[in-house]
Amino acid sequence: MNDNQSCSVRLADGIADITLCQPDRGNPFDLTFNTDISSIAAEIHENPDLRCVALDAQGKYLHTVAIPSRRP
Repeated sequence: MNDNQSCSVRLADGIADITLCQPDRGNPFDLTFNTDISSIAAEIHENPDLRCVALDAQGKYLHTVAIPSRRP
């Protein structure tokens, strides 16, 4: 489907596979992530063939830190 700055999404066989792609930063849940994941959610919400959403991450950890100074 699309690639954003902090995550990407692929849709196949009714499954949306969302991958966090900032392993060097610990895949933070910051403003960039919030913007990207909101865009992805709006996009996949409109797909009537979607049956499942899987969340994955590049790197060793799914998520290690939220950056308080970058909260929306």
